[in-house]
Amino acid sequence: MSNHEKKVVGVWMDHQHAFVISTSNRSKGGEYEVIHKINRDGHSDDNFKNERVELSKDTQELKKYFKTIAAEIIHDDAIFIFGPGKAQEEFKNMLKDDHHFDSKDIKLGTSDKITNNQMIAKVKDHFDGE
Repeated sequence: MSNHEKKVVGVWMDHQHAFVISTSNRSKGGEYEVIHKINRDGHSDDNFKNERVELSKDTQELKKYFKTIAAEIIHDDAIFIFGPGKAQEEFKNMLKDDHHFDSKDIKLGTSDKITNNQMIAKVKDHFDGE
């Protein structure tokens, strides 16, 4: 498979939001755009709960959030994950445990909170600059 036949996708993410960036047919060289925004589900409960229950709930929400993102990118061959903090590294580690991603080319990058246009430019530079 040539580089231009690979399905490529970029994901800017933190622990609350993810933006999936690619082309309409997900191949290199096309017009990149934000094709999907994923928000982490979470709601605050005013009732008192102990720390262990809250930590368990938070862990389950994070796993669900990561699985939602993974489902969006499962058919892509090359994946570029970037963003602030440790979310992208945690997500990549989760993908390593999912055998659907064994043959995928997964790269990490860092980025502060940036605009959609900056996200698109970073993904375009990553894939089209290879």
